Amino acid sequence: MAQNAIETARLLVVSRESAVLRPLWSMGESNSWQLETATSGWEAMERMQSGSTPDLLLLDLARNDADSLHILRWLRRLRPELPIILISHPEDAGREKEAIRLGARDYLVRPLTDEQLEQAIRRHLSSPYQGGEADFGSEDIEQLGEDVFFVGASPAMRKL
Repeated sequence: MAQNAIETARLLVVSRESAVLRPLWSMGESNSWQLETATSGWEAMERMQSGSTPDLLLLDLARNDADSLHILRWLRRLRPELPIILISHPEDAGREKEAIRLGARDYLVRPLTDEQLEQAIRRHLSSPYQGGEADFGSEDIEQLGEDVFFVGASPAMRKL
């Protein structure tokens, strides 16, 4: 995405927590980003089905939201090119691994600073992404079957 496009990007934020939303509203204003919020993955799905076309999606993995990974699967099928960044809690390590396997592009673990959040958003808005393997080098992908891949050597997975 070109610099001008980064400055006018549309972000869909799926979160109920003001600790996530408050800094994003401030960043959105200072960067001219258009922010749309959804309080649940289901609400985000409805918005995207009715025509919402974000440039990036931030998905807060709520500890009690068992549907987050289902939503991620669905979003990946609907918009494979859409960069998705997860925000999670330290105790969600197992879910993070599954989310990366399902196609999330990045994840941030709380507590996180506003700078970390803004850097991740800018990084993923500025780098081209075609879905699937584009975010990881081929040396990072271990083939498990004919059409099943595991991102086992990527930097994100090494951290886990």
